Amino acid sequence: MIDKSLYDGDLVFLGAFNDEEDAILEAAYSHDPAYAYYLSQPAMSLSVDEVKKRHERLINKSENTGSSFIFAIKLILENRLIGFLSFDQIAWTHGSADLTLAVGDRSVLFDSIREAFQLGLVYAFLELNLFRLTMKVPDYDPYTLKILEMAGFVREVSQPDVMFLSQIDSSGSR
Repeated sequence: MIDKSLYDGDLVFLGAFNDEEDAILEAAYSHDPAYAYYLSQPAMSLSVDEVKKRHERLINKSENTGSSFIFAIKLILENRLIGFLSFDQIAWTHGSADLTLAVGDRSVLFDSIREAFQLGLVYAFLELNLFRLTMKVPDYDPYTLKILEMAGFVREVSQPDVMFLSQIDSSGSR
């Protein structure tokens, strides 16, 4: 039995996005490549309007498919957005999902981020009854890698020498 809230920790809480305030912060956070990586592929900075559209799209996806959940991570004392936590590609029959933890404000205490991650794990394993979480983390985000390792996650795949080749020649044709 859970004796405390699934969404509230001592330093942070998982909640809904406030489009007006949070979109401004998230647009500013999107200038950080480590954060932008989790917002969109390929990583790029987003405007406030693009962030609002993204929130709307994610909420609609969550409501219509039931295969994703997204939470704003906010500091309790300031009620200020510091990032987001999401579960995507939930395969209910396999009990698995893709996890995303994106922190835009790296000035907050490491313990705050670790607590948000722990809240996410409790939600995934106890509320959603999942058995496996997978997270893709770029090597230029050692902050998130450290949190994963501290939580007991195991690195399964590393692609240090991935090459991208263009199929377009110098004349612009394929």
